[in-house]
Amino acid sequence: MAGGSWAKKVSDEDISGKHTRLEKITFSQKRDGTLIRLYSEHPFQYITYKLNKPLRFALEIGEVTLGFEPKRTPINGKGVSHISVVPFPEINSARVELELYAESQIDIKRRDGWLEVFVSDPTTAQMNILRQSGITAKTSKKKGKTSLAQRNKASDKRLSDAEIIDANKKIEQLKMEKDSLRQEIEDNQKRYEEASGKAETLQARVEFMEKQLRKIRTDLPDKNSSKQPGSAVRDSEKIAGPDGSGGLKNSSPKDDIKEMVADWLDAWMKEEIKSYGGHYSETFKFGNKNRQEWIAGKKITFEGQGKPNILLGKLEIEILSESFARAQFAQTYRSSRFNSRGVKTLSLTKESGVWRILGEDWRRVK
Repeated sequence: MAGGSWAKKVSDEDISGKHTRLEKITFSQKRDGTLIRLYSEHPFQYITYKLNKPLRFALEIGEVTLGFEPKRTPINGKGVSHISVVPFPEINSARVELELYAESQIDIKRRDGWLEVFVSDPTTAQMNILRQSGITAKTSKKKGKTSLAQRNKASDKRLSDAEIIDANKKIEQLKMEKDSLRQEIEDNQKRYEEASGKAETLQARVEFMEKQLRKIRTDLPDKNSSKQPGSAVRDSEKIAGPDGSGGLKNSSPKDDIKEMVADWLDAWMKEEIKSYGGHYSETFKFGNKNRQEWIAGKKITFEGQGKPNILLGKLEIEILSESFARAQFAQTYRSSRFNSRGVKTLSLTKESGVWRILGEDWRRVK
């Protein structure tokens, strides 16, 4: 998904730092467009920007919680086809996306108890542009398109009723083919995004395994420094005693998890989406979002914020079995847009010898 230009848009009131609750979102169809209302307890700060493939208008709200279950809702309006709500609970924000049929004029107004977003009908917006350009209704009528029946009436060669019906059928068939092609494009885009997500995961796994291989090679004794008769035995070649002391030491599951969490945090703060996504299991779930949707949302968040500064408190690790573990720590998140403190719990699973994140839980603290 490609992001468009950012345009900051905030309330006239000084509402920075205030937390609010988004209670509900309603929509209604008007003569010249679609009216959407976002009801909340208090006024909130927000930014707006556009996304492509598909064309969307996004309104991102900070310091907010949701009073309803986020989902994608079809509305089939004059300018808007769907409304989606995407939550980001780890940074206490949410994004409302309006999927547009075409470029439209969008007006936002603050009302008492809600924020009002009006998306103009693209056809009406085009007519307004023509009027502003000095093209009168009379001129438009002369040069504009006329119906098939009107053209037939003005033509010297008149079509029969059967020919007009046949022509209209062909027009409807072309419209259906256009809609089918649009759906095919959307399906191909989804498949491309899914394939890209899997490729990113495989690439991250390769990078991780290469890092592990370099570490193993570093720890191996130098072949050229073999012992001479009577020479002293190196510490790394000591034979382990009955209590396991001496000898070569293998890293414990907790050590591996500590290293994984450190790499995951480093990728997060550097906003390296491939490396960051590689730490998540293919079966990862967060609410009703799967791994692909989670990584896609994170990518948009990375593109829209300055690089964060994240501090972790004491890391507590609980090994539940050979393949499952739990890691918990206090987390302080700071960026140019958000500050938050809370306790994060990572559910972990071991896949092909590598620990990955199976689920996340976030609890905000003051």
